[in-house]
Amino acid sequence: MATNERGDRTGRAMAAQLRAMGVQQVEVGLLHGPTNRMTSRVWTPDEAQAALSWLRRENMRGCNVYVRPSSLAGVRAGQRGHRAGRRPHARGGGPAA
Repeated sequence: MATNERGDRTGRAMAAQLRAMGVQQVEVGLLHGPTNRMTSRVWTPDEAQAALSWLRRENMRGCNVYVRPSSLAGVRAGQRGHRAGRRPHARGGGPAA
């Protein structure tokens, strides 16, 4: 994944987190502050990275931005067992940041 700018800390952090998710699709959600309305899009990690400037603009307009593995990618939190959260740590993984 290409970072928008070499000195762009947000771009580097986003690229690292998307790589750490290890999925082919992510769901990007925008929670519109005053209305509490959620807008969602499903993108590849490269598409999400390319939309970083738009996501920043929406954040400056008062939206909270959420990124998670897409349920279309086969990761459904409600369908995984109660031990699923411990598995990445058992393999030496952990939070990206």
